[in-house]
Amino acid sequence: MELHPNLNDPVVLRDHADREYRSRVEDLGDDLLVVARPHDLPADEPFDSGTELSVAWADAEGGVKVLPTRILSAHTEGTLRLWSLVVTGPASAQQRRRFVRVPATGPVVLRPADDEKADLVKGNLIDVSEGAVRCTVGAGAADRFLTGDNQVVAEFRFGASDFAIPGRVEFLRPTAHPAQFEELVVVFDEPVADADALRKQVFAQQVRTLRARGEDDR
Repeated sequence: MELHPNLNDPVVLRDHADREYRSRVEDLGDDLLVVARPHDLPADEPFDSGTELSVAWADAEGGVKVLPTRILSAHTEGTLRLWSLVVTGPASAQQRRRFVRVPATGPVVLRPADDEKADLVKGNLIDVSEGAVRCTVGAGAADRFLTGDNQVVAEFRFGASDFAIPGRVEFLRPTAHPAQFEELVVVFDEPVADADALRKQVFAQQVRTLRARGEDDR
């Protein structure tokens, strides 16, 4: 299991109220993470030395790991405002997936939820569940979702149905070809749009996968 995120990995910082702030790993040390100070912190609440934060990131298998930390200090490098976070415990796996994931192929289009004129981000499906979709996109194509609004609508065809489901970009990480592609996870807003139709297609794909495995074992 990965013990910490890697250099330049996008991460999600969670505070005591379970609020989430997007950031990125800028440096690593022994039991120390240096991350970019988020831009969207509450104006009326200090984040001083000693403030406890959990750091979540997507691992190489697409799961989510969580690391408990505490703010050690705040500092700047040039124009970049940073936090040094000291690790206070071991990493653990977050049980984010309540739904079965099934493999998927085909194109997916991500469009910002609040700007119909914005450029679309095109990618290819990896897998789908009732609660999320995982896909690959061109390297750098989805960076705006990490620094700005991460609300999107994911448009894709899965099984016999077409879907356009609102959600939010949670994680973006390199693939085996980081100069070409990145892996992205969109978690659907709840209640999930077209949930019954999506559940039907996920179940159908499960059946097809089980049948294929059974034939391979003969």
